Amino acid sequence: MEELINGISNASSIQELTDVFKNNKVEDFLMCFFHNHLDLHTKLSTSEGEKFANKIFFKTFCYILGSQDLGIESLKKCLGKASREKIAWEMISLNESEENITLGEIDNSEEAFLNHMRESWIRLNTLNDYYLEFLSRKINNGDKISKILVYEAPPFCETNCLEHFFISEGLYSNVICHATKSNNQIKGLEKNELRCENFLNPYRIKLSKSIKAKLTLDESNCNQKYLEITEDSVKILNEQIPLQIEKIINSDIVYVDLTLLSLPLNRDLRKEWSTEERYLFGEKKIELPVLMFQLTIKHLTNKLIEFGAKDIFDKNCLIALGTPLNTSASIFEYYVDDNFEISKDNLTDVSRLNSPTAFKKTKNKGTTFPMFKSNVIGGSGWPEKELIINAFNLPK
Repeated sequence: MEELINGISNASSIQELTDVFKNNKVEDFLMCFFHNHLDLHTKLSTSEGEKFANKIFFKTFCYILGSQDLGIESLKKCLGKASREKIAWEMISLNESEENITLGEIDNSEEAFLNHMRESWIRLNTLNDYYLEFLSRKINNGDKISKILVYEAPPFCETNCLEHFFISEGLYSNVICHATKSNNQIKGLEKNELRCENFLNPYRIKLSKSIKAKLTLDESNCNQKYLEITEDSVKILNEQIPLQIEKIINSDIVYVDLTLLSLPLNRDLRKEWSTEERYLFGEKKIELPVLMFQLTIKHLTNKLIEFGAKDIFDKNCLIALGTPLNTSASIFEYYVDDNFEISKDNLTDVSRLNSPTAFKKTKNKGTTFPMFKSNVIGGSGWPEKELIINAFNLPK
């Protein structure tokens, strides 16, 4: 990894940076970048200084997000294309008098972008670790993982806001919980083990209606998308958020993201990830989404082992993809001829095909099924309950 990091540091253009990523083993670095973000930044800051660490991270974001050069203005254009992601422009705002800002001059705008991405990752990772800790307890109680639903990344939120379906009970959560029914209980789940004040403040957060109903809110606060966390609400959130996560765990479907970085993506960039030469890695020419998928399952396994889980996956474990189609396309294509080894000698077919008459066999008339059974993205562009039921062979 050291050679790759030095190469990133010395690259002076996107082409040079692309060559660095193409000609080095990138798995360990990208595992850290996507999943162990703070650990890598702390390690680089300790050994080389924070300015060096920021340079490595900013250049990597430029590469991943399809920037045309290594400056903040070019990156800002990439973010501007992701209009659906509700970009907070103040996060990367520039003084109009500043011109030709380059990477050699780490300015406040770059630092604001990096700090926002890092802080968002810290909060989301804390929430996700809590989820995985109790998932590991369920596994050790005898409930091996038999279903995994892979999404792309958490929503890219406004500055100092936090949104994730673990707490917002958004579309993803509703689809999962409506598609599955389980009365399993997690032994040893203590409702106060998640201390919300440790990771929600000073963020404003998007909460589900059921959690909002437990809070004392006036009409104006009820209508706000994101809520300020007050001392009065922390106690209630410490009780309610674990209940929400418990419901998700008891759905019997395990949720993972390709990354917990709230990446501001757009349709064209997702397509480039799956088709452009610069995003192909190794001798097998693995597309970036495929590599991210492999690293995500590896990270899930490592974290569950860290929390004490053993014998994690059912031998018939199924995987479904709820990522946008331009992201998932390369994953389906890659595994058309080969099964995915989810754990040692445990294979699963990611690219199973739907039968032309699937709607008859599943009694889901009126549903247009995609080519790949593991694809749960419907015509709406979002995960759909009927497709999740079909992907995991759940009873109607």
